[in-house]
Amino acid sequence: MSYGQMKLDFERGVDIDRMTKERVEKVHAGLKKYGLSGILTLDMANIRYIVNSRPIVDHGGQPGDRYALLPADAEPTLFEGGINEGPGLPRPRHWFLGDRAKVGISCGAANSPTELGEAQKMQLRKFAKQMKDELKAYKIVNETLGVVPFHKEMVGALEEAGIKVDLDRASNIMRECREVKTEDEVECLRIACAISEACTEKVKQAIKPGVRENELVAIAAYHAYRLGAEGLVSFHVESGQHTWPNPFWITDKIVRPGELINMEIAVAYLGYRNCYYTGTFSVGQPTQAQKDAFEKAREWQLLMAKAIRAGGTTKDVAEKMPSFKEFGYPDEDSSLMMQWSHGIGLSTPEWPSIHRAWSLEYPYPIKEGMCLAIETIWPTNERSPAKPNGEACRIEDNVHVIAGGLDWLTQWPHDEIMVCEY
Repeated sequence: MSYGQMKLDFERGVDIDRMTKERVEKVHAGLKKYGLSGILTLDMANIRYIVNSRPIVDHGGQPGDRYALLPADAEPTLFEGGINEGPGLPRPRHWFLGDRAKVGISCGAANSPTELGEAQKMQLRKFAKQMKDELKAYKIVNETLGVVPFHKEMVGALEEAGIKVDLDRASNIMRECREVKTEDEVECLRIACAISEACTEKVKQAIKPGVRENELVAIAAYHAYRLGAEGLVSFHVESGQHTWPNPFWITDKIVRPGELINMEIAVAYLGYRNCYYTGTFSVGQPTQAQKDAFEKAREWQLLMAKAIRAGGTTKDVAEKMPSFKEFGYPDEDSSLMMQWSHGIGLSTPEWPSIHRAWSLEYPYPIKEGMCLAIETIWPTNERSPAKPNGEACRIEDNVHVIAGGLDWLTQWPHDEIMVCEY
């Protein structure tokens, strides 16, 4: 049975069953490649990758009461504390897992007894025993188990119980699996971008002197959820002096005539998170300096995009970024996120992460199937008492690396500043 989101008989859309199956197959192949008996995932993104299950509550991604085990020759099992699902209990959310949905041991998240050291140690011992029993059932208790990500207390409990743990190989497996997207993963990101663009149009219609930044964010949030977004990822609007430097805040600042507005409307769809500065807008006609800044940001972005090719490296892209000297910054590390490219997927940022601070010296291969965000910013240098640093234009698009080029997942026009007349 297919649970695709498209309801047309001639368009398959997102095939969730196929996406789940292909992700597990990739991890199984990784376990064979790296010689591990199985993998235990403790974080939200990697759990979702192998089990296709969204948490009831995301405690800021903090691991501890939700984990998934995937043996090398079996299907994954989900463990979740407090879900009231498991053997002999109702399964309103995880019926499709059958007996592979089990009650987890809360031993590190917000709903565990972190204020009581001895109680916490007891929970960790329960968790380790539970995992050891599972590994015995699969006859792999004496083999090496991959664990990702590193969680000092939980890993320590496993080791104290005599379980052999490998962190590095497990990390390599999940990175290699997740950095190259399947057809359905790409479609999820494409739909997320379509939602972001629809929200941007609603915000554009509302931009005029007197509206507040947080009002614009609220408009975008309403339409994101209306259109099926699972959640808001990086969601903010900056105007005027808030555009340079860019604080990524949501404030009650009042929009004024002549100002620039930058907005990042990034959402999650079926867990997949885009990263999308949908545009720079001017409240009324832009000045020449504002136009020039936008053209410069777009110029750098297109140079970076041209360098993103399957078979190339992240160094090729970093070489097309402006150096810290062009911003007047003291070093490359201080200019991080001024010009940047990074992977997108179940978490953002993902692999690879591209910047001059490291990519020039440590290149990483760019592979067909990767999905990346390309973001640039450039200041206007029009300073005033109200805008002591001036303003800036910021642009970001998302691309899918295909044979011979790029598939642009984002479609909002970035040829010039979008003018909002009033």
